[in-house]
Amino acid sequence: MKHLLWLGLLFYTGIMLAQESTIKAEDIDSQEVPFEVIEHVPIYRGCNPQMSNLELKKCMASGITSIVTSNFNYKLANSLGLPDGVEKIFVIFKINKDGEITNIESRASHPVLEAEAIRVIRLVPKLDKPGMQRGKPVTVQYSLPLHLKIEGSNKKEKHFSDKTFPVYKGCSEELSYEDQKQCSTQKIMDFIKLSFNYDLADKLFPTETSTQFLVEFEVNEKGKAEKINVKANHRAVAVDVIQVVKRMPKLKRPGTVDGKSTRTPFSFLMTIYFP
Repeated sequence: MKHLLWLGLLFYTGIMLAQESTIKAEDIDSQEVPFEVIEHVPIYRGCNPQMSNLELKKCMASGITSIVTSNFNYKLANSLGLPDGVEKIFVIFKINKDGEITNIESRASHPVLEAEAIRVIRLVPKLDKPGMQRGKPVTVQYSLPLHLKIEGSNKKEKHFSDKTFPVYKGCSEELSYEDQKQCSTQKIMDFIKLSFNYDLADKLFPTETSTQFLVEFEVNEKGKAEKINVKANHRAVAVDVIQVVKRMPKLKRPGTVDGKSTRTPFSFLMTIYFP
């Protein structure tokens, strides 16, 4: 779950592989290859090409999830008069040999939701590299299940002002939710850049000019970072970044829902350039 959303609506996004009962050899040899068996997965914009296949899959999942949760029209589902419960939307698309998203299709119980899912997926940028099979670029088949949990659809709607994002020092508490999210995230990234152990990176990557890592954590109800996880090209870098996030100052204000403090997840990909 990436975001806790109100208007009686909770949005869940899960990146899953297409489920096939069998995978035939001729499928792997063809110009279209299922995502779950591709030899070299497509490289999503900003993901480090030196990552393993599994890490690249997770990096792509994180990027697509961010686009979906940030751009999906959450009010739309709540305005359709759908019954309370989980509304499933299944999206399939292809990543062609040029890294472009094509052939987007969706299935849902309501055509408006199908159209909205297609609109959001069209926002996914062209990938840095296409999928590769036996040394050649191929079209990759990708599936994306989305889940909308609709609650209290017949109740009075609440407003986005009932939900606030954690406030990092230097960010105004008067900003909108999205502007506050952008400000706090950028301030945290700046803190990491200033505190990062560049000498360590120089020793670990003597021939490189940069390194990349994925940072994930939660800001608890008191404004402190917890459940810190870092995926990096070297364990020592991950350990260093985790220690940096632990030293991060307490935020001015935690995230809130209806005036009550709540836990808020953070996830972002960072690139550090060596001086």
